[in-house]
Amino acid sequence: GNLVALVGSLGTGSLRTGMRLGAAVTWSGQLDLEHLRGENATNVETYLGCDLAGCPDTWALASPIDHVNHGDAPMLLFGSRGDSTPPSQSTRMARALRAAGVDSRAIVLPGSRHGQQYASTAMARTIAFLRRHLSRG
Repeated sequence: GNLVALVGSLGTGSLRTGMRLGAAVTWSGQLDLEHLRGENATNVETYLGCDLAGCPDTWALASPIDHVNHGDAPMLLFGSRGDSTPPSQSTRMARALRAAGVDSRAIVLPGSRHGQQYASTAMARTIAFLRRHLSRG
């Protein structure tokens, strides 16, 4: 989810010839890295090779919420209430995208499933969202 949201936020050029996504969907994405704690922060430290105190600029570069602007891809962001990745990661990102004028929605599912564990619940909404946004071009 982190990488998809980064590409959705950092893409450049036109949809047809550039490096820009027409839409993005994340399932349990880590999107606001400096607000992660515990095991999630440890995972990010491993991913980036440093902790937040040691390299805050690297954490900001890898944090999709820090790149939100009006040109971002529309995003559908899933999480679940008891997931190890807090659902606030999705809701905070959706709020930031909407504030920038980008179509976005966070869906917080019940339970404690993570990503592909809730595929049967999220897949139909994912496909509908992608069809709606990608059929425009």
